[in-house]
Amino acid sequence: MTTDVFELQNFEKSGRYQIRDLAELSGIKAHTLRVWEQRYKLIKPKRTPTNIRYYDSNDLKLMLNVALLCKNKYRISKISRMSSDEIHKNVIDLIPVKGASVHLMNELIVAMMEMDEQKFENTLEATFTLAGFEDAMIKIVVPFLKKVGVLWVTNSIRPSHEHYVMHIIRQKIMAATNAIKPDVKQERKTLLLFLPDSEMNDIGLLLTNYMARVRHHHVTYLGMNVPLEDVSEVNDKINPDMLLSIFTTYPTTPEKVSEYIKQLSDTFPSKKILLTGYRVLADEFVMPDNVELLRDYNDLKKHID
Repeated sequence: MTTDVFELQNFEKSGRYQIRDLAELSGIKAHTLRVWEQRYKLIKPKRTPTNIRYYDSNDLKLMLNVALLCKNKYRISKISRMSSDEIHKNVIDLIPVKGASVHLMNELIVAMMEMDEQKFENTLEATFTLAGFEDAMIKIVVPFLKKVGVLWVTNSIRPSHEHYVMHIIRQKIMAATNAIKPDVKQERKTLLLFLPDSEMNDIGLLLTNYMARVRHHHVTYLGMNVPLEDVSEVNDKINPDMLLSIFTTYPTTPEKVSEYIKQLSDTFPSKKILLTGYRVLADEFVMPDNVELLRDYNDLKKHID
């Protein structure tokens, strides 16, 4: 039994997946995968020396492609008669039509699971070439990160997977931001960006920073885990037009979120305060007059375009 548990704990490290992993990663229910396995022989599980069933990276890639074809009205009975090359060709044929974002997201997932940095980098560059940096981030990378978050919560991936891709994406955003050529003459608004106490997930704030700077706004970026008194001190010095914060994991309860929103409103009564993130969007909060929720990046654009 000890050996079996040890093997299960190390599956992802060796590119081995259980059927629940394939289900979470592909979006196809485990029951459906079992039916397809038995009826159509689409995938065939391997077995460890201790007789534990598992699937490998090729099975994962195959099921991601099958899921994409199914979403585009291919019947599973037809897909099951295709060779791996034919499945791949049909996926490639879909890309120019409407499958590009899903296909690229799937490629990012596979590269993440294999911890293949070069493949992950190449796929990111492909998304930037396809859609431009900002649209690629909003339409492909951000949805990918949301899926990664779900996979982490459901224990389908390890924290190391999430940290691995977040580090690479963070570097890409920072590089794109550093490449912006300032144009002082066109600076229009001053934004103060920060994350509240204990909040460490800065990807969204970094992307907001990029989006504001590329439009030639002046941005003061305080980053992660900033006490409210520090925000107040900086506010007094720079007198920003807007303050923006993102609540992803903190504050931890609806009551604390509501309390923090009131603190922000009372501390900066004359400022426009923009808030977003899972914690603030998950419940229906009564917002003070100077606080506005951003439900997506289009809402952000209304304030900075």
